[in-house]
Parts: sequence; structure tokens; C-alpha cells
Amino acid sequence: MSLRSDYDRVYRSLSRVELQKGAGDLDLPDLFGSARGAGMLGFYTEEAMRLVFERYGFLRNLADQGYGEVRIEIRCDDPEEHLMRVWSESPRIETAPLLELVARRDVLRPADEVEARIGRSYVAVLNIDWLQLQRPDSEFSDERPPLPGQHYPGLGLGREVLEMTRQAAKRLELDALVTVPSYFHNAFFYSSEFQYVDPHEQGLFLALCRDVLPRTFGSAGAASWAILESMVLDEDSQEPFKWFHDVMLAPISDDLVAYMNADVYHRESGAALRSKQFTVFEAALKRHLAARGIRPLDPALIRRWIADQ
Repeated sequence: MSLRSDYDRVYRSLSRVELQKGAGDLDLPDLFGSARGAGMLGFYTEEAMRLVFERYGFLRNLADQGYGEVRIEIRCDDPEEHLMRVWSESPRIETAPLLELVARRDVLRPADEVEARIGRSYVAVLNIDWLQLQRPDSEFSDERPPLPGQHYPGLGLGREVLEMTRQAAKRLELDALVTVPSYFHNAFFYSSEFQYVDPHEQGLFLALCRDVLPRTFGSAGAASWAILESMVLDEDSQEPFKWFHDVMLAPISDDLVAYMNADVYHRESGAALRSKQFTVFEAALKRHLAARGIRPLDPALIRRWIADQ
């Protein structure tokens, strides 16, 4: 059974009454999700989130990694942007949370050409402003090298958390998940479910995947470092490529699914893909990665690395 089908089954088993435990008195619109009440995203209390984590198996996943007891923190000081953290209590870790999520309900107003294709001027979305999963009691190693922006090794549970977030957006009757990736490796991770709203930006991202990944040992992390450290050349401008910050979207509603799957979207993204070309300053990148203790792990790639020195 796939992760999504498994989570869909759990989604159907969770009632709104269960998820509203601990929320106090709710008026009818809050109960059915069309108005904002107490808790994360106006719906999920700490008690509800613990139930969600338990039913979806996330608490078991954490226990399997040695985090047997956790504390959930939800902060809604900002009425629009909500924060959730999951802290390890056994073992007790106070340096940083295992999970930190900043999210908000939002309205995406698409560009005119997108509006014409989907037939409406706004899209109700769950905006993921920040998502971090980490092991604060671990250190980086050859097997777990650092990625740009990382302070600790990752938890390896990104797919599970992303799917739970998608299920939450569906529960709130939103049209999509959206995010603006801070780095290339974030976009690469999200790309299994997300595409750039603008097909031209999607083509640009795919061109980076085509040209940069083969020259960075197939590693999204190494590619991300290459872009961040200005070691990727845009052959059109003959200037180092600067990472772009634009909206990626994972569709939920039928009209957005249709937009992302439409022939016209793929034609335009394909045209942008073919129009771009990138080169990597490979020797400089190797020196930079080696200075950070980052080396390719595949034996064939290691032999090639040594041969190229």
C-alpha cells in the first residue's frame, strides 16, 4: 500500500469531533472548518495533533529513531501565521525541536494567464512558510553531510510530514499546498509532489536538474551548494546563476490538478527547459565540498572523483 493510500485511510477514520477535543466551545462554522477557531490553522489543538501523529504513525516513526516521548508546542500569537514544534522529552533535548513548522491559510492570486486557465481569480491554500525536521542530538558525517541551511542532520521523515500536511489542507477544504523553496535541494525534495505555478519557472528548475545534478555526483545537496556558492554558470548571461524564490504548488482541487497536468503547461515548461543551459565549475565545487567534508558515497563516483583530481 502506498503512503498516500495508507494516509487516506487514516484520514477517513479521523472524525472532526475527535480532532476538536480540547478546543473548548466551538460555534458551528468552526466545527465544519469554514471559519477560524482555536489551535493550529484555526483547527488543530495540541491534543488533536498528538492524535493525528499517533494515527498516522509519526510517533512510532520517532520512537523507532530513539525519541520515545515527545512534547507538542503550538503557538498562535500571530493570528495569521502559526507555529508548531515537536520536542523530544525522552531523551530530553532542549537545544532544538525535532520538527518545526510555520504555516498559514492563505489566498493565492494567480497571474492573468493562470487565472484564465483555471477559471477563477484566487485559490485557497495552505502556505508552508518553514518546515524543518532534524536530529539535534546527532552530528554530521560522511553518510550525513550538511545541506545549506542545516544545523543538524535531518530526520528522514519529510515524505511522511508532507503527506500529513497535505491531509490537513484537505481537511480544511483548501485547494492546494504552496511553498517557496529557500534552496535547490528544498525544491528537489518537494518536486515529487509540487510544481512551480509558472510553467517557465518549472522549466528553469528542470533545466537545473538536467544540467547540474549529473555534474554534482547526482547529489541534490552538492547541487544546492554549487548554486549557493555561485558555482553554476548560466550560459545565456555568462553570469553565475542566482537561486530564484518562486511559488511551488501541490494541487488538491480538481481544477488545479487539471492545470498542472494540462498539455499547454507541459509545452511551456518544456520550451523553457530546452531554452536554458547551465555549466558547473566542477573543480572549484569539489574543493569547496572537500573543505566541508562532503564527499560522494557511491564507489564509482568516488573513483571518478579521485581520477579527476
